[in-house]
Amino acid sequence: MVHTTDFEISTAKVNPKESLSFWNDYVCDTLIGLDISHSSPKTNFYGSLIGHQLDEMHVCRINSQSSGVHRTKGQIAKSTEGYFMINFQVSGECFLSQDGRHVHLKPNDWAFTDSTRPYQLNFLNDFEQLVLKIPRKLITYGTSYVTSNTAKLLDDEGLGKILKNFVYSLSAELKIVDQYTRKYLAASLLQLLNDYLNLKFITEKSSTPSKETMLFQIKCFVEEHISSSQLTIQQIADTFKCSKRQLHNIFSKEDCTINSYIKESRLQKCRADIENRNLFQLTIAEIGYRNGFNDVSNFAKSFKHKFGIPPGEYRTFHMKSVQLI
Repeated sequence: MVHTTDFEISTAKVNPKESLSFWNDYVCDTLIGLDISHSSPKTNFYGSLIGHQLDEMHVCRINSQSSGVHRTKGQIAKSTEGYFMINFQVSGECFLSQDGRHVHLKPNDWAFTDSTRPYQLNFLNDFEQLVLKIPRKLITYGTSYVTSNTAKLLDDEGLGKILKNFVYSLSAELKIVDQYTRKYLAASLLQLLNDYLNLKFITEKSSTPSKETMLFQIKCFVEEHISSSQLTIQQIADTFKCSKRQLHNIFSKEDCTINSYIKESRLQKCRADIENRNLFQLTIAEIGYRNGFNDVSNFAKSFKHKFGIPPGEYRTFHMKSVQLI
């Protein structure tokens, strides 16, 4: 049995005179607080929204008449959490404005908006748009670069094209995907998005590697070598031709040291492997070893300290929850 967290909204069954207010209320409840106005007030308004939850993110497909959409300071003041929105124009055209920047979105174009600051979208005709809603807290690195690049056309090649096509595919197929699989799709999407943001707004920012670029490259190196128990600070320093002191300095503005980052990455990978039903045949010890831990008792102790439960009990609990899906 598949349990989903999907939703669908349409003005089709609403009194035509109340359709715009209905649309305003429900879009605000399901997407984000907005003021929506009808560009052709002499005609009845219509709109539909199909949304899919993807862990903490949402993918929404919106079809509507020409309209104006405003994110105001008043609505921002009422918000308790900030989001990044990626607007993918499927059909029709949109004029998007934020932070003094303006962009004209045509079919296949896409751009960022930031819910923590006012923005405006004007649709001149009937349109279809995909919207990916991401909590700001999920963007692990480079948030300031995103906020400085809202209302700009994003590229449609390389990793950008892969990301866009992935979102389009998710929107089309999530209705038949169970929650268990969605969790892994969400992790894949988030990794792809964070990689894209880093490449787009950091590594391409300067031909001379900055401290931020080095940090991103080091984190990528750690992720690629996380299975090796021989991964050490000295090895990383040798790879990037810097001293261990410089390495610690690069991590100085992070919430963790490089040692704790390595340990955290290993624990997160172990948890994902424990949850992966395709790896249920592996013992807890084997999962620890394959992710760089060389001492089972140390792995179990670290896992319990991080997640509040020993890895064996975590697997048992997770297997029972999977059987309920």
